[in-house]
Amino acid sequence: MDASRFNVSVEDFSLFIGPPCAGIHSLVAFATLFWALLLLAQERGYRIQYKVAIPSFFLGLLLVFVVNSLRVFSIILVGIFYSRDFAVTLFHSFIGAFLLILFFILYIHLLYPKMIKVDEKQEFNIPAPKNKKTS
Repeated sequence: MDASRFNVSVEDFSLFIGPPCAGIHSLVAFATLFWALLLLAQERGYRIQYKVAIPSFFLGLLLVFVVNSLRVFSIILVGIFYSRDFAVTLFHSFIGAFLLILFFILYIHLLYPKMIKVDEKQEFNIPAPKNKKTS
């Protein structure tokens, strides 16, 4: 790996890793989805456990970086063992979104119940909307 040019070469496969490949889009997408989901829960009347949510957010950012590293690694593996053209075109275009969606679903499934306080009257799977008084 050449750190000055972000070139990765393995056997006869060489890959240029540009700034967009660094995972900033995945980090922004994760942060947006994370806070939107918590704000939606709060709007629906749930109480957010910020002592759990904030550390969970930073853990999620770290894990998104790991997922992005796995994405780059998988592109390299596909380029070496399957097809260079497939690796840098179709596979490259879809693997990032696929891994991020899969990660976010698993992450929320495991940590979301710990981040919100559910009243006994509300069912967890389908949040009940807040009752708003009209004058």
